[in-house]
Amino acid sequence: MLRFVCFITGADAQILANSTPASRVKYRTMAITTLVPVLLWFFAGMAISNSILNNPWYWSALIACLMAFLVFIIERVVINGSKSGWSFCFRFFLALCSAYLCGIAIDSLVFQNDIDTQMVSVKQNHLAEVKANAVAEYGRVNNLAGLEKNLQASSARVQHAETGYLQELTDGGGVGAALHGNGDVAKAKNNVRLQAIAAQNAAAEKIQQLQADAQAAGSKAESEAAAKFNNGSLLLRLKALHELVDSNPMMKRVYQILTCLLVLMEMMLLIKVFTSGECHYERLLAYQEWLGEQRLQRLKTQSDVFSPYANATLQEEIVTRQLPTRPRRIA
Repeated sequence: MLRFVCFITGADAQILANSTPASRVKYRTMAITTLVPVLLWFFAGMAISNSILNNPWYWSALIACLMAFLVFIIERVVINGSKSGWSFCFRFFLALCSAYLCGIAIDSLVFQNDIDTQMVSVKQNHLAEVKANAVAEYGRVNNLAGLEKNLQASSARVQHAETGYLQELTDGGGVGAALHGNGDVAKAKNNVRLQAIAAQNAAAEKIQQLQADAQAAGSKAESEAAAKFNNGSLLLRLKALHELVDSNPMMKRVYQILTCLLVLMEMMLLIKVFTSGECHYERLLAYQEWLGEQRLQRLKTQSDVFSPYANATLQEEIVTRQLPTRPRRIA
């Protein structure tokens, strides 16, 4: 059991075995809190890959093992890293992101049936948006807005021509007019009116044809989008989940409570590491580190003294002090 705990936490089995019981209890607790997010990620990866992405079970198992291994590495970093400065901020942010992503993954599994129901509405909205974008793009390419403005101008010209022609019919009688509306001016205004009407009809027909073509292009884009639409898309399912949560206050509360619970379960190790005091095992490691630093300092001092650039008198004095003189033999 102790070796398994040391494998999970990265502790030294020999030193931990010779430490106090409180140290062993602390590291057993840390091993358990390390396994909790690892198992959660394994379950989430297996279920998402198999149930939502419809992958074979062996691919799902491989993906779940990979995700669990990555989380295990992250948890090892949390245990064995420093507790001060930027290291703490980095570890806290890393653990928080891992916890939040795990919460989202498991929420997608818990509310799977509700998401499937909401996906019908998401698909309809998505297809309507695709069709609207295709119609707008076709109209932009063929300058449909400009043609509609020209049609409005043509309608104004037709109105002006008809007004002039009617005035000529009722109040006409200029040069070359024997009767009202039978003169050359009336005939000219009538020709202008007929030309304006023909231009208006041609513009209207062109716009109607372009609108029909735009609707056909939109329907084609909608059909292609419907064929490519995948109910197993993670981003679309997350979108459906958030739409469902926003529209239902009761479900929103349940979603928030479940997400907070999963995040806290993921953060247990981080909370344990940074709230528990230094145990006997950790003090032994710190003492070993201090001893190592002292030895390095002594070795550095000796290497500086005995280097070829050191003072020869200082070297001779140190050698005389360190090496005892041999007693003289009496004949």
